[in-house]
Amino acid sequence: MKSLRYTFADRTERMRASIIREILKIASRPGVISFAGGLPAPETFPLKQFERALVQALHIDGTRALQYGVTEGHAGLKEFLCGWYGKQGLPARPAELLFSHGSQQGLDLVAKIFLNPGDKILVEDPTYLGAIQCFNSYQPRYVTVPIDEEGMRPEDVERALKKNKVKFIYVVPTFQNPAGTSMSLARRQALIKIARRHGIPILEDDPYGLLRFHGQPLPSLYQLARGKGVIYMSTFSKLLSPGIRLGTMLAEPAVMQQLIYAKQASDLQNNTLIQYAVYHYCKNGDLDRHLPKIIAAYKKRAATMM
Repeated sequence: MKSLRYTFADRTERMRASIIREILKIASRPGVISFAGGLPAPETFPLKQFERALVQALHIDGTRALQYGVTEGHAGLKEFLCGWYGKQGLPARPAELLFSHGSQQGLDLVAKIFLNPGDKILVEDPTYLGAIQCFNSYQPRYVTVPIDEEGMRPEDVERALKKNKVKFIYVVPTFQNPAGTSMSLARRQALIKIARRHGIPILEDDPYGLLRFHGQPLPSLYQLARGKGVIYMSTFSKLLSPGIRLGTMLAEPAVMQQLIYAKQASDLQNNTLIQYAVYHYCKNGDLDRHLPKIIAAYKKRAATMM
């Protein structure tokens, strides 16, 4: 019998095994301490508190916690997070917030609604490998701008945008992955002005911003832009647990509607039970009590490594 020959789509030529997953295989071995990836410390996971939240979700919410939900996400959790984000300086409204399966799906959704094959993305050099792996599926080309200890230089960004038609700018301005640097306030403000002048949206990836243990916090690009022209992504992977796969996205209504359509086609919705459990976890005050603990733990780890 002749074997079947599969003819895959052109986009698969740029799909490769996740470097992050390969790192995880090694990092999960007993006795290995890995500095190679953003792997949260498992001893910081709030097992008892999250167990209580899961029980509450099942006992209080019952079958609702196990049923299909709307793509937009759990209304109560969105309402809570918008108030919580507001305390961090983020001008969030429930209609402008969407849950994703971690930041990785957020990257994929943004790429899906913006990119045609051959479109260009402006990225920092170096930039997050997971983002490149995600974007590659949509066959873009990359325009790279080198960074120093304050991030991308505005004149370099301006020069790159004059030479290239770019669909969006992808940036990790706070505790950049992999460089670890943070973009200065002056350069954040300059980047927003340049992007607006060229009519280009910014995708801001902020998984670590709330885990600062030294120095003064800097406003996010989304905060500085007052939500205009910036799509903001964060995640519970670093705040609570990566296994729950819960990310958050903030965007203007016109962009949010397209993100919702893309998510509906991708997975319909985030895990209902997890959303209800995280809601109870937050309402119990556990998130606010947990953050200082993990910040202290990571501060100690960083000092030990140095």
